[in-house]
Amino acid sequence: CAGTSHESPEVRQGAVEHLAANPQPSHVALLLPLIQDPNVKITQSAVRALGANDAFRDASPLLPLLSANDKLVRLEAATVLARRGHEQGPLALERLAYDLDPKVSRSAVSAIGTLGDPVFVSTLIGVLHRGEGVSQMALESLPKLVPSGPLSSDDRQTLSSDEQIARWRTWWERQAVRGQ
Repeated sequence: CAGTSHESPEVRQGAVEHLAANPQPSHVALLLPLIQDPNVKITQSAVRALGANDAFRDASPLLPLLSANDKLVRLEAATVLARRGHEQGPLALERLAYDLDPKVSRSAVSAIGTLGDPVFVSTLIGVLHRGEGVSQMALESLPKLVPSGPLSSDDRQTLSSDEQIARWRTWWERQAVRGQ
């Protein structure tokens, strides 16, 4: 796809979107150079497109992005790495969940919910005290990780956020006492 090397960011972005919408094994080689694009939106889109491409098996080229200046680039890379089973992915996602920027923290918590890996339960419990939508996102994500958790679907509809947080914390403390 010639658009991936075009000088115009809009054309490169369009090319990435096209490659993402039609994933093929040959697209991996076209997308990899774009993870170093000077335009962060293109970098984010390229990482997301690689993550959605089943032919992208070795996610190690994304490791340098975990220290990128743009935290949302870090988030995209961490999410793909975690989805691909790379040990650095969950660690980076956890750090981003605790980020001081609520937008970054909410996005990381949402990504954790999408992954659905119970390894992140302690992280989500740890951000339940946060404001600015972070705790609400954690409350939405926790049942995806622990479907048999302390809240029924009715509880999630009727209890206040504070009551839900209290139940999750009590449940988590009981899990720790049981050694689970």
